[in-house]
Amino acid sequence: MAKATARHILLKHEGLAKKLKKEIIKKEITFEKAAKKFSKCPSGKNGGNLGTF
Repeated sequence: MAKATARHILLKHEGLAKKLKKEIIKKEITFEKAAKKFSKCPSGKNGGNLGTF
């Protein structure tokens, strides 16, 4: 059986999502740090980690 791990960052505005995406791609910020700082979801405190399925 295959498994996958999911992470996400929940934001209120698309503009911020696009800005963070660029910063993550350029390695200016890690996904985990971005999630902890900006995510509106409780999973943000865990770096956006939703677990393994």
